[in-house]
Amino acid sequence: MRNPEIKVWDLMLIGEIEKKLTEVALYLLKKDKTYLVGGVVRDYIVRKQIKDIDIVTELSVKHLLKEVDRKFNIKYTKYNSFFMTGVIKNGIRIDLARSRKEFYSHPGALPTIEPAPLKEDFFRRDFTINAIAFSFLKGIIDPYNGVSDLKAGLLRVLHKNSFLDDPTRLLRGLRFKYRFNFAFEPYTLKLWNIGLDRRFLSYVSPQRIKRELFLVSREDEKGKIAIELVEKGFVSHDFLRYVSFNLEHEVFFMYLLFFWHSKNFPFSKKEDAIIRFIKASEKNELSLDVLEKVDRDFIYKWIKYPFEGREKVKRFIALNIKHTLKDLKEKGLLKKANTVMKRLKKAYIEGEIEDFKGEALIIKKEFLC
Repeated sequence: MRNPEIKVWDLMLIGEIEKKLTEVALYLLKKDKTYLVGGVVRDYIVRKQIKDIDIVTELSVKHLLKEVDRKFNIKYTKYNSFFMTGVIKNGIRIDLARSRKEFYSHPGALPTIEPAPLKEDFFRRDFTINAIAFSFLKGIIDPYNGVSDLKAGLLRVLHKNSFLDDPTRLLRGLRFKYRFNFAFEPYTLKLWNIGLDRRFLSYVSPQRIKRELFLVSREDEKGKIAIELVEKGFVSHDFLRYVSFNLEHEVFFMYLLFFWHSKNFPFSKKEDAIIRFIKASEKNELSLDVLEKVDRDFIYKWIKYPFEGREKVKRFIALNIKHTLKDLKEKGLLKKANTVMKRLKKAYIEGEIEDFKGEALIIKKEFLC
C-alpha cells in the first residue's frame, strides 16, 4: 500500500492555526528521529478533524523545548521530568514525548519509564490504530499493521496483557468503538470482556477513572457508551432515564459520576455541591441550602432538561424578594433579617407564595405574632 502523503496544512485546523506554530511543528518534524505519532496520524488517515499534535522523539525533550523557545519565542512550554514529556502551546497544543518503554509493577499501576527507540515505544500503546508514526524522512511507519486495522474498522490490542497493564484502556476502547464506528477484533473482544467481567478497573485509582469518564462525556456517542456501561454493570440502570435527554457534556459527566457503581471519586468543592444537588433532585428533596451552593452555570444547563424538581429550581433562579432591609427595619425585624429572608426564599421555592402579599402574610404570621 502506498504511504499516504501528509501535508502540514492538512494536519492543522485550516484557517485557525497561527503560522508560527505551524513553523514549530515543521521544525520539530524535520529533525532526525522525531515523528508524528498516535491519534494525529490515525485521525489524518480516517479524515477526522485534528485538534492536537503528538510528536515522539528519540532526542532530549528538555533540550528541544529550550531550542524551540529560543527560536520561536513560544508563549507556553512545560516539561515533565517523570514522563519525559513536554507541552508547547501557541494557538494549538503540541505534546512532545521521549520515545520510551514502560514496565508495570502491578495491574493498574502507573508505569516505570525508560528511554527507548521508537520501535519499543510502539509496543506500549493501547491499540494498533494508535501505533502508527509518520516521518518526513521515512513516511508512514506501521509495524503492527495499524493502517490495515483502520481500513477494516478494527480495534486490536498489541499484546494479551494490555488491559491488565492499563485497565483504563477498557474505557478508551469503548470510546474509540463508537467514535469511529469500529469493532473489537475477536481476540481483543475476548480480552476486553474478561477485563470488564473481572473488574480490572478496580485496580485503577478513582482519579484516573474519573478522567476517562470525563473524556466519555465529550464523545458525540456518549449515550451509546453509557448504555454499554450500564449493561456491563458499571453504571446504575437509573441513568438510562436520562440518556435520551442528550445532556450537555458537563451535566452528562456529573450524572455519570453519580450513577457509577463506586462513589469514591475525589471531588472538588464545586463538584461535591453538584453531586449533592443531583442526589437531592433524585429524591425530590431539593432545599434552599442545597440550591444556594450549586454553581449557577451548572443549574442553567441542568434546567434545560425535564428532571425531577425542575419547577422548584426555576423558582429558585427567579427569586426576587420584594421586602427590603428598610421594610424589615420599619417592622422592627432588622436583627432577624437573615432569618426572615431565608424563610421567604424557602417559601418562594416551595411554591407557598408568589408575590409581596404572600411575603407580608408569612412575616406577619411567623415573625410579628
